Amino acid sequence: MAKKREGGGSNLGLIITLVFFVLSTVILGVTTYMGFSDIEKKEKEKKDAETKAAQSEKDYKWQRFQVRALRAWIGHPIPKIEDELVKEKTDFDAGSLPYADKQTDRDDVTKLFAKLHEQMAWAGKADLLTSTTYEKRIADLAAELARERDKLTKEDLKVKAAQNEKKMVEDTKDAEIAELKKTHADAEQRIRKDVEANYYQKALADIRKGLVKETDIMVGLRTSLEGMTKERDKLQKEKKNLENKLVQNTNEMRTLRDQKDDLQTRLQSVVDRTGVDLRAMEAATLDTQATKLLHEWRKEWAIVQLAKGGKAYINIGSADGLSTESQVTFSVHGLASDRRRLNPAVKGTLELERVIGPNLSLARVTSQKDAAKDPIIQGDRLFNPTWDPTRRKQVAIAGFADLGGDNADNNEDLRRLLKRQGVDVVAYIDTKYPKEPKVVGPGVSTKTDFLILGEGLEVSNHPKAREKAYAQAYDRKIRELKDKATTNGVTVLTLRRYLDMIGYRMPRVSIPGGAGASPP
Repeated sequence: MAKKREGGGSNLGLIITLVFFVLSTVILGVTTYMGFSDIEKKEKEKKDAETKAAQSEKDYKWQRFQVRALRAWIGHPIPKIEDELVKEKTDFDAGSLPYADKQTDRDDVTKLFAKLHEQMAWAGKADLLTSTTYEKRIADLAAELARERDKLTKEDLKVKAAQNEKKMVEDTKDAEIAELKKTHADAEQRIRKDVEANYYQKALADIRKGLVKETDIMVGLRTSLEGMTKERDKLQKEKKNLENKLVQNTNEMRTLRDQKDDLQTRLQSVVDRTGVDLRAMEAATLDTQATKLLHEWRKEWAIVQLAKGGKAYINIGSADGLSTESQVTFSVHGLASDRRRLNPAVKGTLELERVIGPNLSLARVTSQKDAAKDPIIQGDRLFNPTWDPTRRKQVAIAGFADLGGDNADNNEDLRRLLKRQGVDVVAYIDTKYPKEPKVVGPGVSTKTDFLILGEGLEVSNHPKAREKAYAQAYDRKIRELKDKATTNGVTVLTLRRYLDMIGYRMPRVSIPGGAGASPP
């Protein structure tokens, strides 16, 4: 009996073990299945995310391509990407631009580019992207409009002169007729006397001669009057044609401006979608103009000898119109590898201290960028684009001028600085008016040399900077001055770049929580 009980207990343990084994197997199978299912789901989500990221990259490049092309047509191409833009445009025209595929606005962009190409042919060269631009067309049309107006004024003067001459002829004719009547009356009186004195035949012959002479005079006057009348009619017809052409040109200019505004609106829409920094693009474009001025600089102004105490002798003096009171400053540059052009990198700044002779002055070194690796040496060249010993340069200021780095309005200080250096400020924005700012001065013209571009009022600590309407009016004045500069072919430079080029060393400013810091 004992053996039987032992055998029964052994079977029960085996059964329990089998049950646990089956349950473990089922649980393990279920968890394994769920694990593989979750992995497959994650891989699908990853693939979808990668597809979406690739499409976002295509959309970004597509919008960036439009921004670059539109800026080229407007007249503000982005520097250093010309070759890349030419390739993108070529691929787009051939239908092989990869990120233009499946874009919903592709047809609209194609039509827009085709329309722009009709008006301003796409040249497709790195140094000449388009045959012309909207800004150049507007500038050319404005110049033609000025010429037509000048011509119309001259034609008006011709017409007025012809009218005066006609009146003079008519007055002369009336006087001649009155004189002729008087002559006839005198002749009649003489005839009566001659008849009484038996001299009738002789008097009659004299009268006939007088009549012939007077008739010839009248014919000549009438012929001259008819010629003047024809000339007047001709001039009036030409005046009418010029007036019609003036209206046509005015309408065409208005259309071009509307098209430019439309393009700028489209460009702003693209910028809003892509986050492109237009201020950075504009600054890069203006820096290109500044570099061009440096490359074209050919004056031999230079440091002839370094002196103790951070001073230097320069080869400019009283013969060049330099005076100690002017406090003229210069930026210091080394020569490029060709030994002709200036190296664009600024080595430091100088300020005139004392004029010694006709071609010699003593200057003070006010700053050095890197005295250890790139020190100022004898032979380095001096650069200041607005100080000219032969004539006073003209400069306009568009925007808020911060000379100390503390967001204060130093516009008046900048004007005094330019005046000391022999520069005429022909336009600036005055914020002393309560309702809205006003542009003061003769204004920007073809005689203006540079437009110095500052910031908007909103970045300053000006009392009206937080008044939205006033700040917006200030920005409009900046745009008006920039448009006039573009129309008149005036070089535009940022304030920071301009101060760097004339060698102006900005004062040290205090930084909260730290020591004073010099400007870059």
